[in-house]
Amino acid sequence: MIRKPAVITMESFTAMFFLGVATAIVGAASKNIGLSAQEIGYLVAVQNIGFIISVLITGNLADSQSKTLLMGIGSVVLGAGIALFFAVEPIGWNLLVMFGIGVGSGACEGSSDAMLLDIHTHSSGKFITINHFFVTFGGFAITLYLIYLNLNWRNSMIQSGIVLAVLAFFLFLSRAERRGEHAPVVSEAPLPEQESGLELREVAARFVSVLKKPKVLRFFFAAVFAVALEIGTISMLTAFLVDYRGFGLLSSKLMLASFLGGMSLGRIVLGSIVGDKNIRTYVILLFIAATVLSVFVYILPLSGSLLIVVVVLLGISISALLPMIIAMTGLAVPDAAGTSMGLVKLGIPISGILIPLIISGVSAAASLPIAMILLPVCGVISVVLLLKSKESG
Repeated sequence: MIRKPAVITMESFTAMFFLGVATAIVGAASKNIGLSAQEIGYLVAVQNIGFIISVLITGNLADSQSKTLLMGIGSVVLGAGIALFFAVEPIGWNLLVMFGIGVGSGACEGSSDAMLLDIHTHSSGKFITINHFFVTFGGFAITLYLIYLNLNWRNSMIQSGIVLAVLAFFLFLSRAERRGEHAPVVSEAPLPEQESGLELREVAARFVSVLKKPKVLRFFFAAVFAVALEIGTISMLTAFLVDYRGFGLLSSKLMLASFLGGMSLGRIVLGSIVGDKNIRTYVILLFIAATVLSVFVYILPLSGSLLIVVVVLLGISISALLPMIIAMTGLAVPDAAGTSMGLVKLGIPISGILIPLIISGVSAAASLPIAMILLPVCGVISVVLLLKSKESG
């Protein structure tokens, strides 16, 4: 049985890397497959439906079951989904595959952070930040790898599935131990029914209390719009550049890689320089920057060399928005930080479902460039919400 924290931590980082692969896979391979904007939207939306169902179930099970076991199951499902992604052409089949990819991703997401909290006593925050860096890095890596493979892009899907199968094998042999204790993090017996019912009532009361706070609801919608800027660009950038800016397959993927590279750089740099006292100011400034830069990318006809710079800066400006909004929420509601941050995190899959569907619908009714105007609009609304939040204290 594997119990070393360093090994289990690397298993978590690896799982999150492939979660990043799964997040970027549709956008990176869309033009190799020949997907329309509408089909991209449907695939990403279905993926996020699977994710939200899975992350809610796995997050609940993680309190009573082995987190490495849950992550191992998630890795198996995720690996199978990636390996089967467009193994055959019918879009209906691939919608089912994307649902499976979402389920596997949600299982990894729902168990990994909780596991790192258990095995790292004094530096869990640092390890969780690094854990989410690997999500961005995975999306960046798969984009570059697909450029290298070009027409043989399916090979990367099969290879990813094999690596995830190997990872699952090691996860099944692993057990995380809580903060240096020697017993696996698994409850030996269920809670008594009365105690469980009392706990559920307390949780419900705390959740209702948090919902009544206008500030938390503003942060929730800001998180929704931050994810909209991120997932909208990751999913649609290559299709937009090929269809409306005259880019080729290779150059459009390089642009997506530049965006993801900017996000990776931003999460490292901004995460290290922003303190708790000025976090809200930074979030507002980053939303303003993302709004202006998205106008440059999707509305103004910039040249290739200048567009690369703008896309990298867009990635940097978007990169830290979501983690900073989550942190800002916990700081604003210290008496119910977990509940309030959990509510804000629900904005991730909700946005992941709604935004691609909205972009697809507007694209079908009008055009993709018109649909992409949604992204700077999201930025403007977020700035207004956060300024109102600042005024209310």
